[in-house]
Amino acid sequence: MKKTKQSLDSLTPDATLSQITSAHRQVNELLTSIGLEPSAHSNETLRAVCQQRQWNESEVLHWIKKQTLAPDAPDPDDLRPDEPERSTNLSKWWEYIIEVFHPFNIDLLNKIDGTFPRVAKVHGNQYPRLKHMREHFKRFSGDLELYFKFESMKLFPLAEKLDEPGQQLLNGTIRKLEQSIHIVEKDQRRLLRLMNVLREKGHQFENPEGACATFRILNQHFKMLEEQLKKQFKVEKEIIVPIIQQKLDRI
Repeated sequence: MKKTKQSLDSLTPDATLSQITSAHRQVNELLTSIGLEPSAHSNETLRAVCQQRQWNESEVLHWIKKQTLAPDAPDPDDLRPDEPERSTNLSKWWEYIIEVFHPFNIDLLNKIDGTFPRVAKVHGNQYPRLKHMREHFKRFSGDLELYFKFESMKLFPLAEKLDEPGQQLLNGTIRKLEQSIHIVEKDQRRLLRLMNVLREKGHQFENPEGACATFRILNQHFKMLEEQLKKQFKVEKEIIVPIIQQKLDRI
């Protein structure tokens, strides 16, 4: 694996698409996600293919390397709960949420926030909807980060008490835990509605003809954020919350 990463890291825009895609297993999927079919241009250089589309080849290659070579970047394919582990204690599940989903989704929020100004500058006059979409994203991003903080600082510490053997919870703690679950479920529905509004304002995150590479990368990050957020909520809704409720029912 180390050799593969080094080979990709050393490539330049003058490498062929065949060389780039063979350097890392995710590259083909990444290029396809922004509207470039590598197999149709395998013998052409990235520079030549990008110039045909008026894309910034350096930005595309930088994005590929950042997505695949960052040592702390989680692989989206690994963000799936292990079904046999459903019966494990709560601490394992919220460690999984905090260590895997939270940083991955926050990283996507930061990437979107950093990319939006450049897209708006290039395409803002052509697509006025970008301004409204960016304003809505700021609200969504702030609310989502608050949701993550509530989980890590309120819900999970309270729920952790349920894993303590022989623990006698006070009625006040039980009520706070039940209220926290209600807040999380309500916030999930609201955040998904806001995500749907972003998708509508973003024309389903589809790339208009002539969109630059930055615009395409932005849309791909939106799609990734939506996908991973739904996965996180699914784990919480179908695994974590039921475990909490089952433990509360036994008290």
